[in-house]
Amino acid sequence: MKTKKIFALALAMVLVTVNCVFAVNTPETCNTIATLNINKVLTPSDGVYPDVDSFEFTLTPVSYTLAEDGQIVEDANATYMPAGGTITVDNLQVVGDQKEGTAQKKLDFSGKKIGVYTYSLQEVAGDVTGVTYDDTLYYVNVYVINQVDENNTPTGATTISNITAWRGTNMSDEALKGMQQD
Repeated sequence: MKTKKIFALALAMVLVTVNCVFAVNTPETCNTIATLNINKVLTPSDGVYPDVDSFEFTLTPVSYTLAEDGQIVEDANATYMPAGGTITVDNLQVVGDQKEGTAQKKLDFSGKKIGVYTYSLQEVAGDVTGVTYDDTLYYVNVYVINQVDENNTPTGATTISNITAWRGTNMSDEALKGMQQD
């Protein structure tokens, strides 16, 4: 039986551990751990799933955009950035008429400078018969900003204000657009 598979990669960038709670005029310490949630959805053909239980994705540091002067630093060696790595989505569960799975990647930005950190994210092609792997290249921006006190004065600590993701190849323009919005 020929099995045709349709896959959808949905990136849900969620700041699970970044919860800044401000009491009356007194900011609390913010966590600088960014949590990326990588979702994989597998849709069967004729109600049959292929024999595959896990999917891998590669998260690679690409660049860091300095907030002070907008300079973009290519960072393939991750000297400015938390390292990426392989993310494995496994233990897919049947939900309705498809299988779904999620994996998390935590990136620790403690002690990092303010700016936009850009990563590429792509599924690693496997060799399971009947499976079409997603070859879309995604970019993920993590925005690190100064934490401020009740007078809007930087405290010397940093926090994460946002995580964005998009399909495409022009990461520098996207990073700069994000810088201008913050």
